[in-house]
Amino acid sequence: MTIDNVRFLEEVRLAPEPGRVFVNVTSRGCGSGCSYCYVDGFREVQELVDFDQFRASIDALVSDESFQPGPDGTVVSMCPDTEPFKTPESTDRVLFAAKRVLRLGNPVQFSTKERLPERALAEVADAARRPEQVVWFTSMTTVSAAHQVEPGAAPIIERLRNFERCRAHGMPSCLYIKPFLPSMLRDTDRLIELLLAHPPDSICVGILYKANERGTRSHRHPVHPGLTSRGLDDRFIEFVSRLRQAGDIKIFHSAICVNAWQLDREPSPPIWSSYPELCVSCRGCGQ
Repeated sequence: MTIDNVRFLEEVRLAPEPGRVFVNVTSRGCGSGCSYCYVDGFREVQELVDFDQFRASIDALVSDESFQPGPDGTVVSMCPDTEPFKTPESTDRVLFAAKRVLRLGNPVQFSTKERLPERALAEVADAARRPEQVVWFTSMTTVSAAHQVEPGAAPIIERLRNFERCRAHGMPSCLYIKPFLPSMLRDTDRLIELLLAHPPDSICVGILYKANERGTRSHRHPVHPGLTSRGLDDRFIEFVSRLRQAGDIKIFHSAICVNAWQLDREPSPPIWSSYPELCVSCRGCGQ
């Protein structure tokens, strides 16, 4: 699919599945400056897409034959290549797209390293047909070194308070530890303390993608095919095992599974068969 600022997961064109689509509001830039980032201009100020152009892209998206409306339809992931709530202007574009597809019943994912704007929470809650349509991912990769690794992002404590903000609007939240960096093992005890005070509804620990990462267990990045990951290693598994001390919080290894678990539907693509290493057997998919 070649709609400007919209990318369908490749499998959507190859199989009769609802799939996943990625919507961007920028042509370049982010401003969070995360040291592990792979997008163009990640330390630069956002270059936002013209609003009229963006509106036309969303119109084209919802009318495209590959897009399936409804709660069992296409999952819409907002802004994989930038921070969605970095400025009021980026927020305007994000909310325009999100409300359009939420009213159709489609699942929507947001991922942020900022304090969630009250306006965004209120407008999304109003547009959603039911709370389970939405996953509010709050992302982090470190506790002790956030000011160095994610210098342009909100402080860690402000990010963790997003879980209470979501709860106040009756919507689910997820802590998104992606990518998992081995240095996070040193922060695990402190992270558990913070999560006991600020619990999310779920946690997703994501694999690290790199250029030219090769191996028998390699996974291709859904948006950037030049990046691959070797998947779960011993340090990843150790971290997840220790993280379970934060309480009875469901832990996932794939963001698409969080939506599927909330909506009690199978994820698309089928994680349990395409990427069985990432499946946590949360609902018996494929049976």
